[in-house]
Amino acid sequence: MEKLRDIKGVIDIPDYSLWIFTGIVCLILIFIWYLFKFLRFKKKSLSKEEVARRELRNLNLSDSKKSAYKLSRYAKYIDSKVDFTFLQKYKYRKNVSNFDEADKKKIEKFLQNV
Repeated sequence: MEKLRDIKGVIDIPDYSLWIFTGIVCLILIFIWYLFKFLRFKKKSLSKEEVARRELRNLNLSDSKKSAYKLSRYAKYIDSKVDFTFLQKYKYRKNVSNFDEADKKKIEKFLQNV
């Protein structure tokens, strides 16, 4: 029995498995939260063509100066070959008259395809 004296008693081994598990669960929850935050609430940006169509649908032809500017700006996104050089007389002037009948017909014909 004298030889068995070198056996030592039971010692405590620290168990961190609960902390590790809690940390992993928290990381997974944070990852899921960020995933939902960025995927669910991310606004869809509109293309230039969609913005142009929306603006041209709401075009007010009674204000010829603003309409001429909007047509010049947004028409190129819908049809690059469209020629609105006749709008120059409605832009870049202080006082502008309403659209002529011929010009108004051209504009309305273009807006029907929008």
